[in-house]
This record gives sequence, structure tokens and C-alpha cells, in this order.
Amino acid sequence: MLFNNRFRSNSKAKIPRFDVRQSWRIAWGKVDWNWEDVAVVHQRSVGDIAAVAVAALTEVGHEEKIYNLTGSQSLTHTEMAEHFSVALDRQIMFVDVSPEAMRDSLLSIGLPVWQVDGLLEDYAHYRRQEAAAIAKGVQDAIAQEPRSFKDFAHDYAAMFS
Repeated sequence: MLFNNRFRSNSKAKIPRFDVRQSWRIAWGKVDWNWEDVAVVHQRSVGDIAAVAVAALTEVGHEEKIYNLTGSQSLTHTEMAEHFSVALDRQIMFVDVSPEAMRDSLLSIGLPVWQVDGLLEDYAHYRRQEAAAIAKGVQDAIAQEPRSFKDFAHDYAAMFS
């Protein structure tokens, strides 16, 4: 069984807005008055998930195992924006917005209400750091380190330009 929380490739859906605002606007949640982005979330590569799935389905030794798949590190959205900035060779800034502003923005681009509500619920979990834990599922299943978010940003830089 493979457990997953958030796909790194989900970020690709948000990136085209960088061209307009050079910022990434998400209701992430600041927890102090210094406007410090302290909530963290791990993100994993769909390639890592696929490699684990292939191994689990085609190799002996994975029977009745449960792999909790996470990325290699937990990052704030500010840290993710820094990786995008380096990969794109331009400043990308994370901007925390209220859940109401995020909801309005997502609805304005045509996302259905059920999906918007689900995304807001996801980000409430992230704010509480409920998706920050790092597990060794990828390493246990395929004896490789998960791909980093930095590598992801560089590998897909052309899509974000």
C-alpha cells in the first residue's frame, strides 16, 4: 500500500501566474506578526511514486508492506519560491493571502466549489504542520533518495517560463 499526501507536480498548475505577478499567492497561514512563513509541507515526485509502485508490483519482497511516501525534505512556500527563483533566473515571491482571497481567486479561474473547498482544507492542514513529517518509504522500497524540490524546479523550469 502506498500513502501519499501532496504531489510536487501539483505546483505546475499554479506556476503560469508567475508570468503575470511574479508571485505565488496561497492561503498558507502566517503564525506570528513578523510575517514569517513557518508552516512546512513535504512534497514528493510522481516519478518517485511511480518507481515505488513499479517495484512493489514487479519485485519480490514488497508483499504486505506499507510505504509512506514523502519528499526528501519539508519546505515552506517561501523556500519553494526561492527554488523557483533560482531555476527561472528571476525573483518569484510567495505571498500569503487569506483563505477568502484564495477561494475567490480559485473560483474566478473556474475551479469547482468542491475542489476549492478541498484545497482550502488541505492548506489548513499544512498550516498546522500536519504534512511536514518525512518518512523513509521511497528509500525502503527502492533504495534511493527521493528527488528534491530543487531538482524538480530545475527539471520543469521551461514549463514555468
